[in-house]
Amino acid sequence: MDKKNSVIAALLSLLIAGAGQLYLRQYKKAAGYFLLEVLSAAIYARLDPLAGQLLSFFASVLSAVDGYRAAIEMNRKTVIEADKKEKPEGVEREVYMY
Repeated sequence: MDKKNSVIAALLSLLIAGAGQLYLRQYKKAAGYFLLEVLSAAIYARLDPLAGQLLSFFASVLSAVDGYRAAIEMNRKTVIEADKKEKPEGVEREVYMY
């Protein structure tokens, strides 16, 4: 598994909710955030423009935070898995802090 850039994931999600999750290959999450974005567009067009904009803003921010944190977690797991492969069992591993 290759390492993913958490900032890119967050910025993509700020542009379009769910885009950062697509970058991270989290397709179900991406679909959920994208549907929330579509719902906000429908609310904007049919009911209340302000409510639609607010929902879109919160969906994008929530998606960006989730994408940032998910990328960090994915990278942490990648480092731990690589570390396990390099060192034999019973040997202490280094702890990586991000």
